[in-house]
Amino acid sequence: MSNPLSAYVDTNILVSYALGENDKRFHVIEPFFEDVFKGKFVLHITHFVLSEALHTLRNIATEQVYRELSGTYSQSELIKLVNSSSFKNEVRDRSLKAFKTIIDIITKDTDHFKIEDSEKLYSEKMFEDGLEILSELFGEFRIFRFRCAKCDSYLNCNKCGFNSEVSYKAINAPDITHALMSSALKCEYLYTTDKYFSYIPKEKVKSKIIVLS
Repeated sequence: MSNPLSAYVDTNILVSYALGENDKRFHVIEPFFEDVFKGKFVLHITHFVLSEALHTLRNIATEQVYRELSGTYSQSELIKLVNSSSFKNEVRDRSLKAFKTIIDIITKDTDHFKIEDSEKLYSEKMFEDGLEILSELFGEFRIFRFRCAKCDSYLNCNKCGFNSEVSYKAINAPDITHALMSSALKCEYLYTTDKYFSYIPKEKVKSKIIVLS
């Protein structure tokens, strides 16, 4: 396919693809990557998005290993366990395995993936614009039931009796930075699975934002 479109991908796109069938959004992400491999897009990958992807994969691996623990542990026993070499190595190995999936693809397929030059400089004006966008936008409040982080059962607080918490949901500073980096790289599109990207005023970002869902 001639004249491929230039696209920037948000961290969640890379993470979902790295996790494959283990991620609930993979069925949405896979067709997008199929279009990439067919030559419809050239994906611009920044070191910023790769750093965020690795951090996210480590958090996900930690949650997975914790959920798989069998038996009952006191807090002191759990502290000792998570500080053990076996726990750390399992989290490290799982996250690096998933991360390597991304790295292998983008380094071997230079026709469809472009890693940005490490000498690329971004103007301070970009971050000034990000602050302005963040100041102008206000997100929404959502109510979440308390759940056990291991088994997902609903919980009530033993002290105050509350069974829920209030959470503020909105686009954050790293997300806005991704959007502005996409513009700085002159990408025609920015792909994400985060609906809050659509809240960014269109006149603030040159890339067309596409939310996959």
